[in-house]
Amino acid sequence: MKEFKTFTLASPETNENVVSRCVLINLTLANGGPSDVAVTAVLSAAELRAPNGQTWPDEANKGERGHYAGYHRSVGEYRQPPVHEDAALLLFAGTIPKTTKLVAPNAGYNFGLAGLSAPLTIRAGQKLSLPVLLVTLNKPPKMTSSLAELLDLLRRDLTRGLQ
Repeated sequence: MKEFKTFTLASPETNENVVSRCVLINLTLANGGPSDVAVTAVLSAAELRAPNGQTWPDEANKGERGHYAGYHRSVGEYRQPPVHEDAALLLFAGTIPKTTKLVAPNAGYNFGLAGLSAPLTIRAGQKLSLPVLLVTLNKPPKMTSSLAELLDLLRRDLTRGLQ
């Protein structure tokens, strides 16, 4: 019986023992002006879904996860652990800025376009790196780790080189 406790990042060509795939997109925003510019980064799903538990961090884990923020989706049978999870996340080297959960108005109390926004500042004459991680997890039947736990285990690898 496998224990699924050790995870590492592998090359894109790897096909053996793969439980997850991810793509890191590094967006660079430049401010050539003489003053600081305030921007808002927003990640949102493209379809209506239940907003509770779909944004990270949410009220349940706001203090625990300090290196990513975005939205999450899990798929599985009712009242069973999910068999698939995916997420679109902003990565941060340090503590994440204060995030706000967004839900489209008049979309209903239990379904809506759920997303997350984070305020950022681009200093005058500087550039801001904004890494976005797109990740999927297809869980083998005996795997008990969640996508959040996997991301926590890979924190050092995922945030290496971020500023």
